[in-house]
Amino acid sequence: MKGHDPQRRGAVRQRDTEQMTSHVKPATEKRLRVLLATLYFPSYRVPMWCKLAEHTSIDLTLVHNTAPGVHPGEVGLTNVTKAMPFRVIPRPFPRITWGTRSVVWCTPVHRLLKAEGFDVVIHDFRTRCASLGRTIRLQHRRDGKLILWGIGFSQKPTPLLDYVRTWLVCRADATVLHSEPNRQRYINMGVPAEKLFVARNSSRFELIDAAISQWSKERLCIFRQEHGLGTRPVLLHVGRMAEQKRLDLLLRAAVLLRQDYPGLKIALIGDGPHRNHLQEMSSKLGLGNTVLFPGGIDQEGEVAPWFLLCDLVVAPGQIGLLAMHAASYGRPLITSDNRTLHGPEVEVFVPGTTGRTYQYDNLYDLLTAIRSVLAQPEIRRTMGLCAYKRVRSECGVGNTANGVLKAIAFVTGRSLPLFAPYP
Repeated sequence: MKGHDPQRRGAVRQRDTEQMTSHVKPATEKRLRVLLATLYFPSYRVPMWCKLAEHTSIDLTLVHNTAPGVHPGEVGLTNVTKAMPFRVIPRPFPRITWGTRSVVWCTPVHRLLKAEGFDVVIHDFRTRCASLGRTIRLQHRRDGKLILWGIGFSQKPTPLLDYVRTWLVCRADATVLHSEPNRQRYINMGVPAEKLFVARNSSRFELIDAAISQWSKERLCIFRQEHGLGTRPVLLHVGRMAEQKRLDLLLRAAVLLRQDYPGLKIALIGDGPHRNHLQEMSSKLGLGNTVLFPGGIDQEGEVAPWFLLCDLVVAPGQIGLLAMHAASYGRPLITSDNRTLHGPEVEVFVPGTTGRTYQYDNLYDLLTAIRSVLAQPEIRRTMGLCAYKRVRSECGVGNTANGVLKAIAFVTGRSLPLFAPYP
């Protein structure tokens, strides 16, 4: 078990309290013991839970699974191992596998509930957690509250699983979803609206702003020369290279785009199971140095110049956090009109306002969309500015944490001050 000794933990609480917004008053009531139970703990979620741990009314504990193969391979994320400003309990969760499918039994969560008890449990909302119904019963037997946290639906229509999901949502005390459309779906399925909350995933704006400040015009000019970006335009995609991203379609579009833009550059940043295939395809299409494969870039300061120098972010297939990432840098986005394929983060994208959509899997419609935006610099700048304003006003780590805080306040009846929405 990872944790902090009482003295160090007190110091962390004091430091974090000083960093909170002035309207978050010191708690006069006993702190709520909150358990976050999750199958995996991806790095992009760390800031939000650290933010929640700052709250003087919350005593946060995390229990996460350490067994391999607990999340889809395309996620490409690992559990965070660095020290956290809250108690962390890594444990293997037993699972049963048949073929390519598996279910997980959250035994470590049950042991914690029996041994310690928590006022609130925030649990991964995944139907593959076969013991979720038992977890809800155990928590209710101890007069505790349980909040589900997740996307809420799968990308493909699954009537049976949707029935199971609705059953679980009705039995939980509250549910926090990543998007408003999914919240509305549950309301339409008969779930009381007051039990449903939204906490959107978000980029870390303070890291992005710090990265932007490091790149002066002179430094960007040197970067452009060093990476052979030459003259415009520059198209960008950042993310895991998997088949459902449909980057092969962008490569085929590049062959035709070069006729209009001889200096065209397409940067595909990331790694994944499809990368070798894309590199081979680029070579066969004769794209040469038109397409760049810089590899995976984890540091914001290193990915920043690519966003700052690109004219357009293109995601021909599935898109998730890239929608927010592009908007955070004020870059217009082109993606497909197949909303069922995308992650909940695409909610920040507004077709015609922050970018354009194309008819999914239609090469010539993709070409038309790219050409139309590249041909209108003023429209491109306006779209980028709209994207920037929208993501900064509606997202942010503080906003995400507030969505969870509202659910905790609802189930406990406590009045919990909210964080400033940004950062």
